[in-house]
Order: sequence, then structure tokens, then C-alpha cells
Amino acid sequence: NAMILVQKATRFLASVNTQYNPEFVVGNFERDLQTALINLPKEVKGNRLIIAKDVGSAIKGIYGSVRERKTNEWGKLFEEMKREGGTTGWIEQYNVSDMKAKTKAMIRRYDGKFMPKDAFLETLRYIDDVNTAVENGTRLVAYKLAKESGLSNKKSASIAKNLTVNFNRKGEASTGINAMYMFFNASVQGSTRMLQALKRSNTAKAIAGGIIGSSIGLNYYNNSVNAEAYEKIPDYEKDTNYIFMKEDGTYYKVKIPYGYNLFKTMGDVVAD
Repeated sequence: NAMILVQKATRFLASVNTQYNPEFVVGNFERDLQTALINLPKEVKGNRLIIAKDVGSAIKGIYGSVRERKTNEWGKLFEEMKREGGTTGWIEQYNVSDMKAKTKAMIRRYDGKFMPKDAFLETLRYIDDVNTAVENGTRLVAYKLAKESGLSNKKSASIAKNLTVNFNRKGEASTGINAMYMFFNASVQGSTRMLQALKRSNTAKAIAGGIIGSSIGLNYYNNSVNAEAYEKIPDYEKDTNYIFMKEDGTYYKVKIPYGYNLFKTMGDVVAD
């Protein structure tokens, strides 16, 4: 089936750019943390900065749980959140022939064959485990805050799962569209969560305005530091990152929260 082949190819490209990409860990964390601080609902009490303070410990606890099978208090809380459905991730779907082939391949590996392949797969699993810890770190802190605010485990898990992009949420047409347009579902959800936050939260509105203003200011700053080098940076990189130029032409960059790059681009256009 042609559609199945397209789906597998698109999924492969998505995987090597996300869950199996070490660089993605850092960029995804930057965006996830910022998005979580904006999207945390009003019913979750407490200072939002607690997320930033505790997220490192939460990530370490999740990593210990998924990688080392060791659990501290954060690891135990992660296992609880997982049971309540608060984690999110890719769900693989196999037909019978796919399952048969996968099982046979596993048997051959356990018989002592394909050891180089095992080493490669173990490397991918390690990167995936690190990504899992980072992906769910902010969610776990939000889950803890929601519980401490008096919400039920189920409600807290729902808030955690939908804090940024819930990769398990999709419509009937999403599978086909995702096969043709990589990250379609994540893009739609990122925009939807942003619009929901802007509708109900004055904090989100203030942040959107702040992004426009800071973008204008950064354009003036970067052009004053090294205008020639700044001009050469691709537009797609400017659209999704805060850029901080250095005099030698190199630069630092920080990812913008999911969906909010719209306001970064608006600021860039005003500055131009």
C-alpha cells in the first residue's frame, strides 16, 4: 500500500529529527518549559517559577525510572502520572505481518546475531530515554502542582498531558495528513494551545506583546553588533529563535515557545 510506505518514510524522517536526535533534547526543553509556564491553567495554584526550579529534579527522577529502573520520589510520581494517562508520546500501530516480522527479528537478535545492530539500537534507545525524561519533566512538575492544588489524579494528569502538545490527540483525518505533511498534528495543536491561552490568560497576552517588543529590540541590537553576519542567518532560524549576535559573527540562540514564533516574526517585520 502506497500510503503505508509514505507513512513509514515520514515517520522515519520525523523520528531522526526528534526522538532520536540528541540536539532536539535541548531545543525541545527550551520550548517545553516556556510553553508550560504560559499554558498552566488558573486552577493550578502556586508560583509558576516552581516549574523552572523543580524541572531538573523531575527530569532526573524520570530518567532514573525509565533508564535505570531506580525510583526516587519524582520517579514514583512519574509512574503514578503514567498510570493516570498523563504522559504523551508516539503510539506505534502494527498489522499482523509487521508484528510477525518484528518478533522474528527479536528472536534472531537473542540468538546472538546482529550484535552491531543491537549496539546501534541501544544507542537510539538511550537517546529516546533522555528525550522521554525531558519531554515529560515539565509535565511532571505541573502534575505535582495540580495535585497540591487539590485536583484529582485524573484531572492533574489531564492538565499535564495537555500542557504543551499532546501527541496522542488526533482527528480522523490526522493519520493521512501527517503522512503527507510532517509534524502537521503538532503544528495544529501548538497553534490551538496558543490561541486558547491568549483567550483566557492575561499573562499569555502580556508575553505575546513582550515577544514582539523584545524581537524589535533584538533586531536593533544584532544589527549594531554585526549587521553583515546577522543578515546571513536564514529566515527560518530567525523566525523560531531569539538570536544574540557576537562581534565575531557567531551567535547564541534560544528557542521560542510553540506557536509564539508568530509574534517573533511580527516583531522582525516591524523592525525591518
